[in-house]
Amino acid sequence: LSSQKQLKSALEKFQNIKKVLDLKIKKSLKIDGIKLFLEDNSWILVRASGTEPLLRIYIESQNEEKLEQIKVFLQELI
Repeated sequence: LSSQKQLKSALEKFQNIKKVLDLKIKKSLKIDGIKLFLEDNSWILVRASGTEPLLRIYIESQNEEKLEQIKVFLQELI
């Protein structure tokens, strides 16, 4: 992302997500970014870098295939 405006827009998109792929969001936390807990126990943390206009995204999933699917979904969302 090249500007703070784009960064803010991307974060707003994450705040409004109701599902990721076919998975419902069980819980979300908004401490140091946005952390989404999915019904299959996967989670996603999205946070802005404190020093650059970068969005840092962390994903944890039970298997690599699901992780890759989530990654593609998030790339398309941004």
